[in-house]
Amino acid sequence: STLFPYTTLFRSPYRRGARATNSMARCLSPWVAGIAAVFVHAATAQPTSERYQLDRLVPPSEFHGVHGLAFDAQGVLHAGSVVGHSIYRVDTATGAVNTFVGAPDGMADDLVFLADGTVVWTSIQHGVVRARKADGPINKLADLVSVNSINVRKDGRLFVAQVFGGDALWEIDPAGVKPPRLILKDLGGFNGFDVGPDGKLYGPLWFRQQVVRIDPDTGKLDVVADGFHTPAAANFDSKWNLYVLDTARGEVVRVDIKSGKKQVVAQLATALDNLAIDSRDRVFVSNMADNGIQEVDVNKGTARQVVKGALAIPLGIAAVAEGTRDMLYVADVFSLRTVDSALYGDRKSVVVGKECRSRW
Repeated sequence: STLFPYTTLFRSPYRRGARATNSMARCLSPWVAGIAAVFVHAATAQPTSERYQLDRLVPPSEFHGVHGLAFDAQGVLHAGSVVGHSIYRVDTATGAVNTFVGAPDGMADDLVFLADGTVVWTSIQHGVVRARKADGPINKLADLVSVNSINVRKDGRLFVAQVFGGDALWEIDPAGVKPPRLILKDLGGFNGFDVGPDGKLYGPLWFRQQVVRIDPDTGKLDVVADGFHTPAAANFDSKWNLYVLDTARGEVVRVDIKSGKKQVVAQLATALDNLAIDSRDRVFVSNMADNGIQEVDVNKGTARQVVKGALAIPLGIAAVAEGTRDMLYVADVFSLRTVDSALYGDRKSVVVGKECRSRW
């Protein structure tokens, strides 16, 4: 589907002597009353003029929600978008974004690069695992409902997990010839995971507040650390430090996989989704609600914004008079946002909901 990358509002013309459309319009300023009139009477109102003024209140965003992150062999960061149905290249120095795999087959909740450069990704809404080598055709590797997270071992074995619409861990054939092999089911939401020094899979259980280790040969599961709120993703650096994102708390947590000891190394906004660590051990984190990517300094606890969007996926809008101010409320999927109509560029937002609560 095609979404508007920015919020566009029309300033309705007024003719002298025109009747107010309803009591709400009479209570609001002419600017917002025009918006209210358009929304309330869009189905039946007759046009009163062929002239209108278009004001772009919120600038466009690079993504329609950003999720999985992965570096290729050249150290280029790639980001997946589910609603945007695309995979993007991201310049971590400048924040420039370019489409790598476009809609609709580019829908990616998570992605990984194989040794030969092939990119493999999970199209969660389509229930498909897809792959593309270089500029070649897109191939389907497997059909799995709600397939979410993905990673590959150095020996080329490829693993995916179903989360939300399903709950299982699978091994799939990188060539797409053999059928998927079930490793374990009813885990509790094995989200963004990584491969450890022992060849086992380490990742979070979204619904059980744990980080676990899974032997892909036997299906044996061991708890590595617990006490999280909503762990969303986990990745190793070159020294085998495991970094875990807690999306509900906005925390980046370092975990010792031998002792289970946890240390919060950075406090960010909530709605964190995924992370990727490059060859220099730089940590990059995606945020769904912020529609952006940050570089996190795990030694200092600071973050640098690489790219960020004012809106992610605006699907609904309402105008309300609050005292002397006219406020627009935008349903932005991952957040409820407000836009001050008088100040245009003065934007502030509050993410609501038990698992996604933050302030901008």
